[in-house]
Amino acid sequence: MIQYRVFMLDRRCQVLLPLSLALALTACAGRGGIPREPFPDVPVPASFIPYSDQWVRIRSAQADVARLIYMSELDVEGAAAAARDLLLAKDWALLLTNRTKTPDGYKVTIMDFGKEADTIRLTAREGVNATHVELSVARMTRR
Repeated sequence: MIQYRVFMLDRRCQVLLPLSLALALTACAGRGGIPREPFPDVPVPASFIPYSDQWVRIRSAQADVARLIYMSELDVEGAAAAARDLLLAKDWALLLTNRTKTPDGYKVTIMDFGKEADTIRLTAREGVNATHVELSVARMTRR
């Protein structure tokens, strides 16, 4: 017969143990989050809120690429227009605009921009509570 030992924690430990674990895990989470505007010529509308748990930036000798994730209270068209206007003002050229819907009926706008050998793809996708905006940036390292 196998005997199991059951740890009986007093009330104070039952509260403090999960709280201390949560604080420790939070401290281990990425610090700093997404930079507001990681590239000087890739402006981000003030209405875009950085969504830091999905962003990534990779730098190498040949390229600097980033996937920047934001949320916005603007609708899909408003978010895309706000970003488009700022990028055009920084000399990015609009190469393509595509409007579609997801299989479950949410609106999506995709815009491709170019400047020299650099590219940006903006994807604005309608959500239940907010618009999800993704900027995929690919910069060639200048030599």
